[in-house]
Amino acid sequence: IIDERWFGQLHRPLHAATYYLNPAIRYLPTFKEDREVKYGTLDCIEILVSDYREQEVVHVSINKYNT
Repeated sequence: IIDERWFGQLHRPLHAATYYLNPAIRYLPTFKEDREVKYGTLDCIEILVSDYREQEVVHVSINKYNT
């Protein structure tokens, strides 16, 4: 039961965004940008930033972060 709850808690948009944006993790050779991480990050942005134009600014900033 504990394992099921723990596993379910870590698969949330906020956790995906934290994983994706954390430089200590992001630049490790073992970092994986899988579908769940990408969509979770996008979902988190949509939840936290309601204005579409501001969402675009966030996306541009994230793209700069990737380079």
